[in-house]
Amino acid sequence: MKNFLILLFLLPLVSAGCDEDENLCLCPNITENYQPYGGWKYQYPDNRLFWSEGPSCTRNLTCEMSNQTYFVVGWEDTEIPTRPHPPSSSMWINAENRDVGRTGKFVNLMELFGIVCEDMKWYITKYPFGVEYQLPDTWETAHINASELACKPYKTAISGFYCDGEPADYFSK
Repeated sequence: MKNFLILLFLLPLVSAGCDEDENLCLCPNITENYQPYGGWKYQYPDNRLFWSEGPSCTRNLTCEMSNQTYFVVGWEDTEIPTRPHPPSSSMWINAENRDVGRTGKFVNLMELFGIVCEDMKWYITKYPFGVEYQLPDTWETAHINASELACKPYKTAISGFYCDGEPADYFSK
């Protein structure tokens, strides 16, 4: 009886440390960073981003691999060493080589870019096609090759992204 009373007393204390909702994700909704229509304003939704949520913080963000599927970030939001660039300019992290247009292939951006959530922010950790930015004075586009960024622990906070691809009814045909 004494052991039973001790167990009865300890059981609530032990279970108090357990998380009741293992599927709780404390990260913000990553789709809030999505800019439909490449940032242009249209009347109708573009239906180009296919996304789903899984347990914990797993996400699937599917877009067409294209030079029009990309992330836009400021130099202040990345750990990539700064290059000469105009003030207030951005970097572009593309989902395809610049010279390649639309491929017709779809990809999970979370996997392609190694997107992770840390401290309530989403970060890119892989740069499969490198990074583009503008040069000072000329504003020409420059490129940091993917091989220069591979195997380095650079993180870049996501501020906005665009998704090229077919409308949602493409999959119903």
